Amino acid sequence: MSQLINVTHQITWPEFTTKKTDPTPAPGAVVPAAYTFPMINTQGFGLEGIPGSKPPKAKLKDTIVVSVSLGPASWVENWVFDLPQAKQDDLLNHEQGHFSTGALLARDFYYELLKLRQKEYSSPAESTLDFNSLKTARDAAFTGIIKKYDDDTKHGTVAAQQARWDGFFSAAATQPRSPAETAQDGTMLKVRLVDLLKMFGVTI
Repeated sequence: MSQLINVTHQITWPEFTTKKTDPTPAPGAVVPAAYTFPMINTQGFGLEGIPGSKPPKAKLKDTIVVSVSLGPASWVENWVFDLPQAKQDDLLNHEQGHFSTGALLARDFYYELLKLRQKEYSSPAESTLDFNSLKTARDAAFTGIIKKYDDDTKHGTVAAQQARWDGFFSAAATQPRSPAETAQDGTMLKVRLVDLLKMFGVTI
């Protein structure tokens, strides 16, 4: 049975296993304090024959598993933990936005993969083309959204812009698609992150 795993996860500092030891920045200096890389993993994407089809056709198996986790490339500076708790919390919230971007795109990618189960394929190469097309679009969206997010929020230092983006992530996680759309597994689908950003005039 296909599954979507960990897309609502809230990251915590102990998950950042790489702790950098660069010097504490001077007062007023703006330097990178952490890096969050959400790793999207897909397993179980494969074909099964359609009995009785002539010429032989195949469809995707119902074994697709898409998961997201905090990738090993993620890190945080040790001096972050000397900051006031409120500053640590603000920084973690900003980093959550990086993770949520990946997680929401992973969710949307998963449901696009499920749609492919309605197709009939003549060869594994055909299904691989569809998979790679969706993955390329997902990865390009991630790069564009993260750049816009960091540019707008100045890496989380502009509170009003951070609150605006927090609202985008929350809406993409909870707002149903319009018109309503149901996935093959019966899930009422939420608005795609890229579509929600377009609705609010955010170009990536």
